[in-house]
Amino acid sequence: MTIRFESGNEIEELLKRNPDVRIEDHLTKPDKKAGKPKLYDLPLCKESESDFQTWVIKTLKDNGWRVAHFRGVRIQRRNGSVYYQTPVQADGAGWPDIVAVHEQADYLLAIELKTKSGTLSPDQEKWLLLLAKVKGIKTLVARPEDRDKIIKLAEMREG
Repeated sequence: MTIRFESGNEIEELLKRNPDVRIEDHLTKPDKKAGKPKLYDLPLCKESESDFQTWVIKTLKDNGWRVAHFRGVRIQRRNGSVYYQTPVQADGAGWPDIVAVHEQADYLLAIELKTKSGTLSPDQEKWLLLLAKVKGIKTLVARPEDRDKIIKLAEMREG
């Protein structure tokens, strides 16, 4: 999707109001020689779970948290198709995307990241429910619209 803006200020305002929107590569400007007003074409796309995850990890680390995330590995089937899977043993399927601790916090964070429309798998739901029962562990299913909550947790302003 492309949105046309007449000034960079309009773009900044859009990004403030919609933090889950990211700019794909760069702004393109129409040819000034064509005599058209200076307009900006802004190619937009919805933020991926991976982009959101990068933001969450950076926000936690910037606030002094020690963060663990286990990435999936690329697996190629015999027919040439590819999928990604996190290698785990025992009951590891569904383990939260991010686990974080802070030397000044009296709790551990277990965060499962989802896009706006993503849903928990049964294994993810089971892990989060079991971890939430453990004293000193806070669990959260976080979506891009939950940025304020994540910032409060990262800054340890939420009880």
